[in-house]
Amino acid sequence: MCNLSEVTDAVLNGSDEYVQHACRLLYGCPRLRKGASLAYLRFESRLRHIGWEDLFHEAVIEVIKEIQQGRGPRSNLHGYFFRLCLNKCQGFLRKEPPTPFQHTAVDVIEVVVHYANNEQQKDLHAVMVEAMDELKTQCRLLMWHYYMEEPPVKNYDQLAHIVNEQKHPGEKGLSPDSVPQTLTRCREKLKLILQQKREALYDLLNI
Repeated sequence: MCNLSEVTDAVLNGSDEYVQHACRLLYGCPRLRKGASLAYLRFESRLRHIGWEDLFHEAVIEVIKEIQQGRGPRSNLHGYFFRLCLNKCQGFLRKEPPTPFQHTAVDVIEVVVHYANNEQQKDLHAVMVEAMDELKTQCRLLMWHYYMEEPPVKNYDQLAHIVNEQKHPGEKGLSPDSVPQTLTRCREKLKLILQQKREALYDLLNI
C-alpha cells in the first residue's frame, strides 16, 4: 500500500529530489497500477491512441500537481487515483472521439448510439439487419434480442430460452452461464462482417 502522508510530505518539501521520491513511491504502488488498469478496461474498446501505462503515467503526474497546488487526495489515495483515471479516460474520449471500424475492438453497436442521427437510423438499422442475417442462428438471435429488440432482452436465462427454442435440430443448446462469453464471440463476428460493409456505413454517417 502506498503511504499517502509520505507522498504528500515529499511533494510539499518542494525540492526536486523529494518530488522524484514521491514519483517513485507512486510508480511503485501495485494498487495504483491496478486501479489505472481497471479504469482503462472500462473504456478499452474506444481508447486506441493510448495504453493503460500511458493513463497511469498521466495520473501520477496529475496527482503530484494536485498536491503541489494544495488539492489532491486527503485520505484515500487509491480511491482518488482510480476516479482520476476514470476522469482522464473520459477526457481522452472527448478530445479524440472514436472512428467507427478504425479498430476491430470498437463495439459496432455504439456506432448507432454515437454517430447516427435520427434521419440515419432507418438506413443504418437496415445495414445492421443485413449484417446480422449473415450470422449463424445462435449469434443472430442473441445479437438481435440483446441489442435490437424493443425493449432489449438483458436477462441471460431469457436469452438462453429464446435461443434454445429456435435453434436447429442437432445444434448444441445454450446455457445462461455461457451467454456472456457467447455474446462476446458473436460481437466479434458481427464486427468483421460490418467491416466489410464499411463503405455503406461511411456513406450513411457522412464520414
